[in-house]
Amino acid sequence: MNLSATLPAWHAPARTDFHGILVSVVAFAVLVAINSTGVIPAVAQQSLQTLSTWLLVVSMAAVGMKSNMRDFAKVGMKPIMLMVSETVFLAILVVAFIHIAR
Repeated sequence: MNLSATLPAWHAPARTDFHGILVSVVAFAVLVAINSTGVIPAVAQQSLQTLSTWLLVVSMAAVGMKSNMRDFAKVGMKPIMLMVSETVFLAILVVAFIHIAR
C-alpha cells in the first residue's frame, strides 16, 4: 500500500539523509550529548530553553493553521475520539506524575 498517496498534498515526508534516520533525531542526540558535557554555560542553557519553548509554540500554531476542520470531519468520529482520549490520558498522566513528584 502506498501511504503517501493517502496523505494530503501539503504533507511533506520527514527528511531522512542518514540512511533512513530522521535528521531531527540525530540533531537531538548530538545536542543532548553537547549539553551533557557541561560546555554550555547555565545562562546560555536558560536562553536556549526559552528559545526552544517559543519555537515549539510557533510550530504548534503552524500545525493548527494548516489544519482544516473539513479534513477532520472526513475521517469520522472514531479517530477524533481516539485523539481526544489520548490527550486526556496524557494530561492525567502528567498531573499524576507532578503530584507524585511533590
